[in-house]
Amino acid sequence: MNAKRGLILRIVTMFLVAMSSAATVCYAQSSQEPLPTVTNAAVPLYPRTADIVHIEGIVWLQVSTDGKRVSDVKVEGGPPMLAKAAADNVRTWEFSRHKPTTFKVKFNYKILPESGCSVDNSVVMLRLPIEVEVSTKGVHTCDPVEAVH
Repeated sequence: MNAKRGLILRIVTMFLVAMSSAATVCYAQSSQEPLPTVTNAAVPLYPRTADIVHIEGIVWLQVSTDGKRVSDVKVEGGPPMLAKAAADNVRTWEFSRHKPTTFKVKFNYKILPESGCSVDNSVVMLRLPIEVEVSTKGVHTCDPVEAVH
């Protein structure tokens, strides 16, 4: 299980680097400096408790960097449980060397229609460093024996 998770994290990291490279053509909202390129980050997950109680929504963060890492995160709006998850995730981000900057990040958390008895993982779309979308199938309990009939 750990080997599989490690492989998934390596693949996601490579994807993060590729996607964040495309974002360097965007500009930080606070200046005309290009946005930094994300080189490493933890995979954002949908908070399990938020999924169970059906909390979804958009979280806005103001992120400041020191030229290599996140130096400050301010929550500008969104459901508190989701805002904590988003802020915790952003604090894991590392960047290629750049001039310290501040920019806004949007995290969009969505609960998709229930998936019946099948187990589905969350889906994460990354448009780093300005947007992250995390969706999950709604929590649904069922009797797998009944689903077969």
